[in-house]
Amino acid sequence: MFNDDVQGTGVVTLAAIYTALKVSKIDLDSARIVFFGAGTAGTGIADQFVRAVEIDCGKKAEDVRKEQVWCMDKPGLLLQSMHGNDEKEAGKDQLTHAQIPYARPDDEWKGSDHTDLLDVVKAVKPHILIGTSTQPSTFTEDVIREMSKHVDRPIIFPLSNPTYLHEAKPADIFKWSNGKALIATGSPFDPVEHDGTKYEVAECNNSTAFPGIGLGGILCRARLVSDKMLLAGTKALAEQAPAMKDETKGLLPDVQDVREISVQVARAVIQTAVEQGLNEEKEIPKEDQELEEWVREQMWDAEYRPYKRVEREGASRQAQGKMGMHGMRHDGKDS
Repeated sequence: MFNDDVQGTGVVTLAAIYTALKVSKIDLDSARIVFFGAGTAGTGIADQFVRAVEIDCGKKAEDVRKEQVWCMDKPGLLLQSMHGNDEKEAGKDQLTHAQIPYARPDDEWKGSDHTDLLDVVKAVKPHILIGTSTQPSTFTEDVIREMSKHVDRPIIFPLSNPTYLHEAKPADIFKWSNGKALIATGSPFDPVEHDGTKYEVAECNNSTAFPGIGLGGILCRARLVSDKMLLAGTKALAEQAPAMKDETKGLLPDVQDVREISVQVARAVIQTAVEQGLNEEKEIPKEDQELEEWVREQMWDAEYRPYKRVEREGASRQAQGKMGMHGMRHDGKDS
């Protein structure tokens, strides 16, 4: 099963993170990330991030969560005391199943306000701030300026949508960070001009991720979609980001290019499935260019026959809808 929030948002946001980390020259296994909003989307992105560090850097998941990930939700920063550990405390449980692994020891926050985003940012000094809270204007000027004190290129993704629910507007983020921020959003925004430079704002649109992953899985007849296959698709998506060549451009490719994007994502997914022995299709080309052509040949093209208006008089029986099923007339006789 492919969940649009968990794997979809997780993959496309992780791709934007990969691009932003390369631009900012920050290593994946040292990046600190705060999630403001720890619902399905927030924990889904966090899960993809943790698995990426596991696979790429050989770090244990519990160490990634301990050293690199902080999650906030309605009660504030997720703490272990919010989880009811036995039947007596079950009714007090404030955490979902997906949130439990990200709950932090209460001792870390004694004497600190774990409910305030600004205080959490001051304490953690994150490289990355991701908003999936649906709480508009919560990435305040103070929060953005605080991040910019500690990080050369703060990575800030207000992903809540529609637009009026965004945690901050890209123009404000650029202004408050003095043009240093690397931004991706959950809805489309026009380019932003700051100090005479025009910056493109990437949209974390799931449609750039799941078509290629699904296409790759189907064409190689994968028995399942592994974490490594998802990560391969993520990296293929990131490699196509315009910011890889020009940091004023988007951290993700444009959804308008989804067909070519999907070819590259599918190729990476297929190659990883083959490496892991998860493919049931055996006649799969090995060379990149040949494999890409093999994928293109099997893609569906949305081409429709044109409609032509004709008058009823002189129209064929087929045009009049009189052919019936399998060439039979309405009276049951062969036409």
